[in-house]
Amino acid sequence: MLDAFCYADALLSFDFDGTLAPIVPDPEDAKVSPKTDDYMRSLYENTAIVVISGRSRPDLLKRLPFKVDFAIGNHGLEGLPSSTGSLEIAADMTRQWYEKLKPSLAKTPGVVIENKSFSLAIHYRQATDKRKIKLKLLELASSLIPAPRILLGKYVVNLVASGAPHKGVALLELMLRTGKRSAIYVGDDENDEDVFRLGEESLLTIRVGEDQGSAALYYLKNQAEIDRMLRHCLDTYKKIGRKRSL
Repeated sequence: MLDAFCYADALLSFDFDGTLAPIVPDPEDAKVSPKTDDYMRSLYENTAIVVISGRSRPDLLKRLPFKVDFAIGNHGLEGLPSSTGSLEIAADMTRQWYEKLKPSLAKTPGVVIENKSFSLAIHYRQATDKRKIKLKLLELASSLIPAPRILLGKYVVNLVASGAPHKGVALLELMLRTGKRSAIYVGDDENDEDVFRLGEESLLTIRVGEDQGSAALYYLKNQAEIDRMLRHCLDTYKKIGRKRSL
């Protein structure tokens, strides 16, 4: 199946944390390995590439050592050409949530609230009782007005503006803008399910880490397998003489 999508010159699209970069204890330390970097640089010479992350776009860009056609942040909202109006609404909501949550969360051990301008990420990886803290965060989030869309991740609770473009919307728009009729998308987290659940025949969806509840069509055993997949795509492009057509 992967070969068929490579032959069809599918748009290569990825999440960042847990996909192109390993999950690390401190999100500030996340980075792409040298080998992954090399593969991505070579792939850029053959086809269009996009990265869609929960990180803010400026934060994402500084972590991408290779070129991409589009870098989209804040779960599909930031950097999307059509999302200008949504950004203003999201920024206002995020500011209200941050002002409401900061006083109590600042005193909670092991919890860090990250203001990404257009969404909030509340990290609790360093908390001692993670289950208790998660329940507390969900309770606080459910009391917010305006009500956010809650996206759970690996020891993080994301608060996103309801109705804002998500990763699935972003990918479909980017397919149109790049002129690609198909796409390969690889992700590892709950917010990537917005792509997986699209169920489009034109999408090859791959989850990092098997999850019986995921809507992804296929999975990689772990993040370390991303290089094997990238190498396979690159070998296929070389075999058919694929070069960028943009």
